[in-house]
Amino acid sequence: MKHETYPYQSKLLTDREARGEARGVSEALLDVIEARGLQITEGQRRRIEDCGDPKQLRVWVKRAVVAPTVADIIG
Repeated sequence: MKHETYPYQSKLLTDREARGEARGVSEALLDVIEARGLQITEGQRRRIEDCGDPKQLRVWVKRAVVAPTVADIIG
């Protein structure tokens, strides 16, 4: 039997994978911030957790390695 695929299934799967990836990267970012002992406000934490763009989050992770404050990380 041949399985049919539908375009919307691919879009749904892609969206779900991107959200999962973003969640993992945001957790890594928060881990780096915590490990460096940087002070983070609830608003900043929420902004990081709510960001659904893995590419943007990776940019922030790279900044988190050297930036002196969370404001410098997330701009």
